[in-house]
Amino acid sequence: MGGSIAILLAHKYPKLVEQLLVIEPNLKANDAHLSREIIQYSEPGFISRYEDFKRTAIATVQNWFVNPHRADIEKYIAELLKTTPISMYRSALSLIAVTADDTLLNQFQQLALHKYFLIGGETMKTQSIPENLQNGDIHTVIVPGVGHMMMVDNPSLFSQTLA
Repeated sequence: MGGSIAILLAHKYPKLVEQLLVIEPNLKANDAHLSREIIQYSEPGFISRYEDFKRTAIATVQNWFVNPHRADIEKYIAELLKTTPISMYRSALSLIAVTADDTLLNQFQQLALHKYFLIGGETMKTQSIPENLQNGDIHTVIVPGVGHMMMVDNPSLFSQTLA
């Protein structure tokens, strides 16, 4: 959820940010598949189902990697699962709330700074660049051969793209 948080920060404190680069941010609730899965339940309902939910979370996260380095996936999942069920639920609820309409997307578009939207070429096989981003001052960069976890899929290419 880093991209969404970065957009909110830049919108609220524009003097702190000169440029903004986001990597496949959840700009609309429809993008936040895992969070939508979580908030299908009430908070107590999710907490009681958390152990079962872990399998869904692990399968989802594994699909974020195109060129999986087993240790990296396992390390990432281990860190993800350190999150308490209540914090995972409330984070998902907040993400869905902030992306329920076009507010976050509009805030991103309206930022008066250089904006970059990175999307993995493999992600493009199942998703598309949001139509609202195709025209305007947001520089969209498709990074070939990588998915959502592009910094792990191909660290060199990712670094070159950032540079």
